[in-house]
Amino acid sequence: MRPSGRTISIPDSVKWIELHFTSVTGKLHRITCLADNFKGKHQGKLDGSSIEGFSTIDKSDLIVKADESTFAVIPWDKERARFIGKVYRGYDQGRLERDPRYIAERAEEYLKSLGYVSYWGPEVEFFIFDKVIIDMSRPEYKQAYEVVTCESAFYSTNIPFRVKGGYYVHEPMDKIFKVRHEIAKTLTKYFNILIEAHHHEVAAAGQCEIDFKYDNLVRTADNVQTLKYVARNIATLQQTHI
Repeated sequence: MRPSGRTISIPDSVKWIELHFTSVTGKLHRITCLADNFKGKHQGKLDGSSIEGFSTIDKSDLIVKADESTFAVIPWDKERARFIGKVYRGYDQGRLERDPRYIAERAEEYLKSLGYVSYWGPEVEFFIFDKVIIDMSRPEYKQAYEVVTCESAFYSTNIPFRVKGGYYVHEPMDKIFKVRHEIAKTLTKYFNILIEAHHHEVAAAGQCEIDFKYDNLVRTADNVQTLKYVARNIATLQQTHI
């Protein structure tokens, strides 16, 4: 699935490096730095007190070091490439115990000590909407949300399919196929994630499922975060218009 045990040669076309890492709450964050400054160091600095759950302000000096096996050029901006990072405490104090990736690594090590190996194969499901309108006109009383989707009977000029009738539907009812297919192609071509299948899910409002090949805990968690990152960017770049 991924290269390992080798040094990555960053292409000259890549001018910027992104280091991705995950907070305790599961949110993806990034540091962006010049590729010329990154070469030879493969790390970036981080204020851990500003990341929810990481550290207090008196122990906020953290470092994110690149896992070279996760290198990928970002296809919608090929002057950028990303690594998934491992979070360390500053001043050579070792790994940050609250780094979710480190927790997953330790879990795998513990299982290995007991003689087990675990494999993980999640089915990642999500919605693609055209837009979400938030009404904050009277926040002291309410927050109202309006979800706009080209598959809804309220917004589509085409005949919609019935509620909860979206499972495995085909085009032209599957109006989000092109976006979902582009996400799957991008993950396979640029991020070395083997997509086994993708399809429309049950809800008749843009629900998707993308399945990739199982792997160990750390790599599967990396793949889930990468899938969400790619899906959000591709959907934004290719959003539909009603």
